[in-house]
Parts: sequence; structure tokens; C-alpha cells
Amino acid sequence: MANHGVDLMELEQLCDSALDPATGSMNIDMKSAPTATLILKVALHASDVSNPAKEWGYYNKWTERVLQEFHAQGDIERDRGIPISPGFDRSKMTNIKSKAGGQMFFIGVIVQPLFSVLSRLDNVDIDVAMDHLHENQAKWKQHIVDFDLEAAAEKEASAGPGEATEGADGGAQAEARPGDEQVAGAVTGVAEVEKGAKTLPTEMEKNAQKNGDRSAEGEAGAGAGV
Repeated sequence: MANHGVDLMELEQLCDSALDPATGSMNIDMKSAPTATLILKVALHASDVSNPAKEWGYYNKWTERVLQEFHAQGDIERDRGIPISPGFDRSKMTNIKSKAGGQMFFIGVIVQPLFSVLSRLDNVDIDVAMDHLHENQAKWKQHIVDFDLEAAAEKEASAGPGEATEGADGGAQAEARPGDEQVAGAVTGVAEVEKGAKTLPTEMEKNAQKNGDRSAEGEAGAGAGV
């Protein structure tokens, strides 16, 4: 995990330089030891984090198991008064939205880029795995939308008709929101999760170099299913 970004970038650059525009094939010299080593490193790394590339039922089952392991370690760290490893604190994963956000990070920032670059290589067919990644990412997004819509509906129901709250500017703001605005708010929640993923790889690699690979994997969403 510590070399995730570097290895991924090197393989992407290799594919770009080896692409034959006329045929669409890759002219990669697999007899080159450094080249073969790089491809094998990325393939092994992709295999190690491939749980989200499996069908939903199997993937989600193992995600739960990994979460249990991570959180159990976090509990021990808390009891001993030592810093809790990133992603291992169960108190920070309080609902399906926080779990979904972690999984979206992991799929979109770590797993999907690895599988995407490997799919560019000749004689590599991972279309089924790629389909699973897209489908599972979409399911997590829907979980976030559903969570936000339910929260908005509960807030509207508890406020009652005609009630309002004071805004930051002192003006009255209607508590209830129309359905379209609820949906817009939920979609915004998904966008915020995806936006946060842009800074994750750098932070993960820093943590991996300082604390070892497992901490970085935990920060990736504490449920990557590795």
C-alpha cells in the first residue's frame, strides 16, 4: 500500500508510452525484468484489495468481517490508551452513510484505478470485476442518498407544518423542505464524499510510510475487505 500511488502512476505511464495508436495494442516488452516486476506488483496489489470487485453479497459479507476485526483492534488500542489506528475507531462509523463513504473512497481511489490500468494490458480480461466495481459503487451511493432522504423526512415530520428555525443571518428559514430539495441535498452529500476522495491517496501513502501498510488500509475505509 505504501507504494500504491507510485506503482500505479508508473504502470499508467508505461501503458501510455507502449500503446500503438494504429492497432490499439500494447507493445510491452515482458522480457524486461523491471517491466514484468512492475506489472506483477500492481496485479498482486489489485488482487489483495479485490474484495469490492466481487458480487455484492460476497463483498459485503467480507466487508463486515474486516470491519469487526479493525474495530476490535481499535477497542484494544482505546483500552490501552494508545492512538487508535486510522479507520479502526468504531465510534466514527455510526451509520450506513459513514460506512458507505469509506467504501466509496476505497473503491474509487484505490481499487478501481488499479483494475482500470490492468484492463488496458493485452490479454487481460477483467470486465466482470470492473462491472462489479461499478455496481457496488452505485449501491453505496444509493445508500447515502437513501440515508439523507430518510433523515430529511424525519426532520420534516418532527418539525411539523409551518414551523421555522432561525438561520445564521437571523432570518427565518422554513424547516420543511420539498421533495426535490431533499433529493438535491442527498445528491450533494454524495458529491461531498467523492470530493473528499481526491486528497485521500496522498494521506494514505504518508500514513503507510509512517505506520505500516495496515494503517493505510484502515484509513481507506476500514472495511475495504482486503
